[in-house]
Amino acid sequence: MDMSQHASLAEARAEAHPAPAADSRAERRQAVLILSVIALAVAGLVASGYAFGFAGIILPVIALVPVAFVLLVLIAKG
Repeated sequence: MDMSQHASLAEARAEAHPAPAADSRAERRQAVLILSVIALAVAGLVASGYAFGFAGIILPVIALVPVAFVLLVLIAKG
């Protein structure tokens, strides 16, 4: 059986793992920024709970209900 139509191992690896584009840096930076904001929000919620107890957890979460509602409407709107 002739195997000449198949890519060599080097070509197959090059196709499987293309070089990262310039866009991937911007996407990675944006992902790090989003994850950092989430981590800071969780850390703030934990600190608030430690400082004020149960009320320190519940009041910020209740305050975020309108924000979550607006986000759901925006997502559903498209």
